[in-house]
Amino acid sequence: MKKIILILFLVFSYLVLNAYSISGYTNLLDSPVEDAIIELHSQQPGMNFFPVDMTISNEDGYYQFDIDSPGMYFVSAMIQAPYCQFLFYDNVFIPTNATSIHISNMNPDQENINFDFQANFPGGDNSVTGLVADISNQPIENVLIDLFPEQYSAPWLATFSTNSDENGIYNLENIPDGNYLLTAIHPNYLPYFYNGTPAWPQAEIITLENGTIEEINITLESNNIYTISGYVYDEPSGNPIFGAEIYAFSLSGSNPQGNGMGGMGIPISFSDQNGYYELFVTENEYLVMAKDIQTNSVEFYDDAATPLDATWIQLNQNVDNIDFDLNEDMGGDYSVSGTLSIDGSAGQGVPMLAVAVSSDEEWEKTVSADAINGGYVIPDLPGGEYYIYGFSPISIPTFFEDAINYEDAVLLEVVSNVNDIDIDMHIAQETGYLGCNGFVLDETGEPVANATVAFIDPFGNVQDYAYTDGNGEYNLPSLNNLNYTAFATKVFYSSDEAQLPVNGNLTWNFTLTDPNTEAGEELPQQQSNLRIFPNPFNPSTTISFDTTQTSAFATIEIYNLKGQKVKSFANLPVSQSSNHKIVWNGDDDNQRPVSTGVYLVRIRSGNYQETGKLLLLK
Repeated sequence: MKKIILILFLVFSYLVLNAYSISGYTNLLDSPVEDAIIELHSQQPGMNFFPVDMTISNEDGYYQFDIDSPGMYFVSAMIQAPYCQFLFYDNVFIPTNATSIHISNMNPDQENINFDFQANFPGGDNSVTGLVADISNQPIENVLIDLFPEQYSAPWLATFSTNSDENGIYNLENIPDGNYLLTAIHPNYLPYFYNGTPAWPQAEIITLENGTIEEINITLESNNIYTISGYVYDEPSGNPIFGAEIYAFSLSGSNPQGNGMGGMGIPISFSDQNGYYELFVTENEYLVMAKDIQTNSVEFYDDAATPLDATWIQLNQNVDNIDFDLNEDMGGDYSVSGTLSIDGSAGQGVPMLAVAVSSDEEWEKTVSADAINGGYVIPDLPGGEYYIYGFSPISIPTFFEDAINYEDAVLLEVVSNVNDIDIDMHIAQETGYLGCNGFVLDETGEPVANATVAFIDPFGNVQDYAYTDGNGEYNLPSLNNLNYTAFATKVFYSSDEAQLPVNGNLTWNFTLTDPNTEAGEELPQQQSNLRIFPNPFNPSTTISFDTTQTSAFATIEIYNLKGQKVKSFANLPVSQSSNHKIVWNGDDDNQRPVSTGVYLVRIRSGNYQETGKLLLLK
């Protein structure tokens, strides 16, 4: 009997010690707020970050989260009336200023995590109005116009929104004084950021104060639709595969505030009985993937076994002959299996891929995980050591065990079937409007494609990440005013890391050590002083540089922020003793003027390479 009582006591003690909670009240002028939406986050909260739990306050304003495990948590609350308001604990408006709540066995219950909403806001007498039209000046109806407070600088987080009417007219009224960012979105047109820029980092601030009536006319460019087509075959038999799934992951994404791989509205197609497919996509740069739904085998273009070896396709016209050969047998006897998840949940409505890469670079294989439970099996692996990582279009690639930097990944020895290799990938927070762009190069100055560039905030969260394109260029548009740990990484390259304070838009280049560089090989030393004057400029600017590089020629290339080359100056004679100059008149290689915006200039001479930024204002 005593033994039974002891067991019951131990069980009860275990349950008590492992019961955790966070609770509190929502108030408005000392009165309880019913039906406030409360969210629980396991990381610093942000606009695009999924909560781990959600609840609603009762008639007394009370809420409670029951938590399974100790850790550091964040809580946010939202109400709709009298004004739409967001608060983060402890009554702050900025997500990155949220106070963490620590749950442990010593402090299993955190009470009085309260929220005090405001009843009144400063009166607004400013307005923004204008016409939305296409490039032929025809009005566009039902364009969503959003006015965002800059960097959450005001004590109200409600976005001011409206739609253009049948005449293309929009009107935003009763706006309080402050600094704002404006965007216009329509599914048939390219996203617009004031004043005509392609992304948040270049958007112009709108200052409203003292009854300003700001007239802003918006011109939208058509979102051209192109096709990607080809065939999908079974590699062992050569027969076409019917019903294969083909996806296109975009470099810049379809979310205007997103960074990376097009986590929303991913184009998908299915192969017919002849193995033929057609994907309809907008102008962008894409990774294209085919999947056999019977075997979960995956291949990327161009004959790439893994997504981080794939070739990007730049779409500004229809492209055909994008073919795939699936189900290649690697001839091995072993398998690796486990589950994939994204911030603790399987699926999230997007493909999840498990990738195996052998440490000797001989074997690579990618499979798709189950959309419901995240289970995967990578078959036919020869014995050896492997890096295993998870990949999805909405989360940063994550290695086993929980590493986003390749050099922190754990090698898995495969000499038999290996189970329970579980990987949880993380969604970036993407809460800011500041940006960083640049290039990732190897030590010889050559671009490194498909490298991952990530910015980690002081709380250890992935703030934003991006992949480099074929030119080695990356663009992160969603950073806050914080100090970041930034790094570039790619499998089998030595990573490059820097501590970067972001106080405005930033340009930063990373250098990765190429594994194919012979040990002890000395690279030529070079010095340079890149100068661009005037900058900003209109209509022309002078680009000049000095270098000790012994190459007889230099190449200067100018890119837009989509990574498209707009102008090149090739075979420019150089010497070690002179200052080298070229004049750019703001035109492309066909002598057509380019539009207002930010451009990147890259100078190459032998093993020397340097980049800079130019701003054309018209």
